Amino acid sequence: MHRFTVFLTWILIAAVPFSSAADGRLPGDDCAAATYEVGALPFADSGTTAGASNALNLVGPGPCLGVAFPTGPDVVYRIKVDVACSLFVTETPGSAWDAAVWVVTDCADPAGSCIAYGDSAGPGGAESLTFSPTPGTDYFLVVDGWSGNSGDYTLDISEIGATGCSFVPVELTAFEVD
Repeated sequence: MHRFTVFLTWILIAAVPFSSAADGRLPGDDCAAATYEVGALPFADSGTTAGASNALNLVGPGPCLGVAFPTGPDVVYRIKVDVACSLFVTETPGSAWDAAVWVVTDCADPAGSCIAYGDSAGPGGAESLTFSPTPGTDYFLVVDGWSGNSGDYTLDISEIGATGCSFVPVELTAFEVD
């Protein structure tokens, strides 16, 4: 029994990617790889879009029409909240690259499902947006760059008001070992 516990612990540790984030989780390079961000608000993370793929684009008509079509490498955070609330999101580039941040509900149709975006500050400027997620619904927050730009960023998410909104963790399946 003791050997199995050590082995199982090693498997779980070896399967989790490491990052500079406090909780050891990484955003995904696309929607399928995006992890849930868990915990109470405010939430803060830092990372880079350099080396990521350009998996998502806001090309075509849709609710975010007018955004400057961010086409840089992107990383994706998956968000689900427990109670109705409003969130304020800020992406601050670590240097003078032209960042963009946006939120979609359907990665197969990012332009048609975009509900909020921030892409007006220009090179080196912080981009921000607000949105009101519906509890239990998956949202994909995309950290992106305009016209192929990429670089380091800091992402901050805070609640507007005081509803006690928190991110819902990924659902785990309970199991027993005999």
